[in-house]
Amino acid sequence: MSKRELEVYGAWAGNPKGRIEDETCCIKDIWGGYSAGSYQCSRKRGHGPDGLYCKQHDPERIAKEDKVKNEIRRKQYKQAEEKHHRTRIALELIEGIPTEELSSYRLVRK
Repeated sequence: MSKRELEVYGAWAGNPKGRIEDETCCIKDIWGGYSAGSYQCSRKRGHGPDGLYCKQHDPERIAKEDKVKNEIRRKQYKQAEEKHHRTRIALELIEGIPTEELSSYRLVRK
């Protein structure tokens, strides 16, 4: 492991020194929960760059998961866009048909 400076967690005006990093725990800075400020993740290290992260906060795992989620979102967006395009075409076609003629067509799905 390379030598690096220890992180400080939860430093604020009332506690300017904060808490020094626990070298056995994940280095992710967590906000929220029961604390008014930030605190160090309490899970054990062993994942990610230099083994400094827990499995949940491993940046490599998060990047892979985000890539999969983004691909799913792209597919969903493309499907919605195609559906919208088909609807626009259908409306343009219907606009050209006189109203009395439209009433003779069955416009409801079976």
